[in-house]
Amino acid sequence: ARRLAEFRAGLEGLAEKLNASFGEYMEGMGYGGEIRLVCPGSIADYAMQPRVKFREELQDLSPHRNSGGERAVSTQMYLLALQSCVKAPIRIVDEINQGMDERNERLVFERIVQCTCSRRDNPQYFYISPKLLQALTSLEHDNVTVLLVYNGPVPQSLGIDSLRSILRKRRGEEARAVEEDEARDREATYTYTEAEDHKSKRRRRSGETEREEEEDEEDEDVRV
Repeated sequence: ARRLAEFRAGLEGLAEKLNASFGEYMEGMGYGGEIRLVCPGSIADYAMQPRVKFREELQDLSPHRNSGGERAVSTQMYLLALQSCVKAPIRIVDEINQGMDERNERLVFERIVQCTCSRRDNPQYFYISPKLLQALTSLEHDNVTVLLVYNGPVPQSLGIDSLRSILRKRRGEEARAVEEDEARDREATYTYTEAEDHKSKRRRRSGETEREEEEDEEDEDVRV
């Protein structure tokens, strides 16, 4: 009985830590969450039950109630909460972003980088994905390395230098596209301003003509 009580006390302490971290991470995503220790009877049936709130109130995470994207977000936040309590030399997640919308995928990736790259002594974290969103600023972190795996035959002449050249060329094309868009915006603004100037000049000339006509009419009245 004493050993069971000690085991139960250790689990309760772990549940409190997980609950605090999981709730913080889910709140950072704009949702709600908690971890509850479930002890129905036998030790084999003990479990950490995630409870989440995506719409109304906290409910047990369930495949019957929550979508695939909601379960993916909750699972990833639980894994991140578990990191602070479990030591491991490496961590690997495979296609955890499948089913997420763009907003959740972006926030999840930023949270992963924040949790894993905040300290140099953190273990390596492998994030395997068939795709990544564009403009992920977290990729610019000094401790993040991106490895591109090409599926299919690649010419032997296409070495790492060629890949870097391709990436530089693509970045240059994107930069030129941005510059062209900005130039078109400036040109449109200039054209609009120029048109307004012409309208203003026409209005001034029209007003001067009307005043001249009125003065001529007054002169005629005086002569009469």
